[in-house]
Amino acid sequence: MIMRGFWIPIVLTPWEVTYMWLLGVVAVPTDILVFCLWSYHVGLIQTNLTTIESHEQYFLSWSKPNAKHIHEYDLGLINNLYEIFGRSCLIWCLPIGPTGDGLSFPKRSEQRLPLRSSDDRP
Repeated sequence: MIMRGFWIPIVLTPWEVTYMWLLGVVAVPTDILVFCLWSYHVGLIQTNLTTIESHEQYFLSWSKPNAKHIHEYDLGLINNLYEIFGRSCLIWCLPIGPTGDGLSFPKRSEQRLPLRSSDDRP
């Protein structure tokens, strides 16, 4: 197979073509899986849940389908982002831990925000 470069034509051997196809076959499912994990964690950030709390709510909804599940650590989207990544948006990409002692966390009742169930989410 001949691919045209900017000035020099590039000739690929059959092994190189096969290698490129195999990379594509591996890369596409990996991209799909990474996107699924990313979207799951975005949902966790929106509700300020850990993975374990998320699974507890899922199994609780199976045992009591009509019950309202209230999560007291959900502070709203903006406050959840501040709680997880820190107050300064400029350092969100840096691996700097959030402030606090790691043992106590703000609750919705301390923020004087109304408690909202997971059923009230759009």
